Formats: sequence, structure tokens, C-alpha cells
Amino acid sequence: MRGEGVTAAKAADILRVPRASLYRWKSRLRKRGLRGLEPDSRRPRSFRGCSRMRAQARGILPFVLPPHSPNLNWHVERAHRTHVEEFSDFYDGELTMGPLTRALREWEAYYNAERPHQSLGWLSPLEYLSEHRMEAAS
Repeated sequence: MRGEGVTAAKAADILRVPRASLYRWKSRLRKRGLRGLEPDSRRPRSFRGCSRMRAQARGILPFVLPPHSPNLNWHVERAHRTHVEEFSDFYDGELTMGPLTRALREWEAYYNAERPHQSLGWLSPLEYLSEHRMEAAS
């Protein structure tokens, strides 16, 4: 791209990807050649794109956010960050569907029933919900 005078920002805009993806691809190309650009998803191939195909079958069109716009989807961005920092970074079990699903369900139960949330006044979602149900009932 440099030889043709295209900047990383322009290339990212043309390809509609974040610049970080370009740098990651460049690094993978250096380390592993063309094989570095192959998808390395841990999900079985049979699961990839299932939800997208189901949505298309029901006539639901995808809504694609523009790159570099976390402010348009900040709830999801924040939830993703929490999942990465509190589950993904510390999980060291098997990366197969059974054990991973069980561990995710256990973490999800902890997250919703026990873990205090700053936005809820340091209550767990379960505690917050039970408190506000009692207030609404009275």
C-alpha cells in the first residue's frame, strides 16, 4: 500500500475495517505468510454464520455500525470488556463446547446473582431487581 501512496487510514476506510485490523493482518502476514490471514475461529465451521442465516430467512436485515464508533453501541462494548476482563482472561479450562459452556453458565450465574455492579449502587442485578420489585409492589 505504501508504494501506491495509500495511507493506512485510507485503506481502512476503503476496506471498511478498523486500522488495528490492518496492522494485525500485516503482522500475521509477516509471521505466517498467507496462512496468517486464514480465520482462526475456535467455533466449529458448522456454527459460523448461523444466526445471520436465520435472521436473513426471517427477512431481518443486519444493522452495521460504522467503524470506530463505540459511542453508538457503548452498552455492548462495556459488557464485552467486562466479559473479556473477568472471564476470558482468567479461563484456563478446555476450549471445547461442553466445558466452556458450563464455565460460561457458572460465570453468568455469578455475574447476575452475586457480583456487585457499580451502576446498580453496588448491588447485584438480582438484589437490585428484588429491591425494586418490593418498592413497586408497595
